[in-house]
Amino acid sequence: GTLVAALLASFAITACRSDALGPTLDFSDVGPRGTITLISLRLLDIDSDGTTIDLFGPDDTPITLGIPVTPTGDSTITPPINLGPTSGVAKIVVTFNLSGAIDDILFVPDL
Repeated sequence: GTLVAALLASFAITACRSDALGPTLDFSDVGPRGTITLISLRLLDIDSDGTTIDLFGPDDTPITLGIPVTPTGDSTITPPINLGPTSGVAKIVVTFNLSGAIDDILFVPDL
């Protein structure tokens, strides 16, 4: 509820950057362990195949790589993409084939 929304708002402002891999969401400052339990997320504007999601633990240890995202079309939002619950996630990397944006991340901090 409120705690997740507050953490998400703070996270979205401070921990999103774009690099060669695609947007990287870093959760290392969230909660006492610097990891989260990821439940789902939604993406915007996925209009072709080739967009993938990678999940990493601390020290960039791969958890799950190459999760495919089904295109939903230009200017649309995907249904929630079920990613768990997956605990120990420190970083999410989304590689967009073309345009896209990240929206509605559902998670709880690992305690």
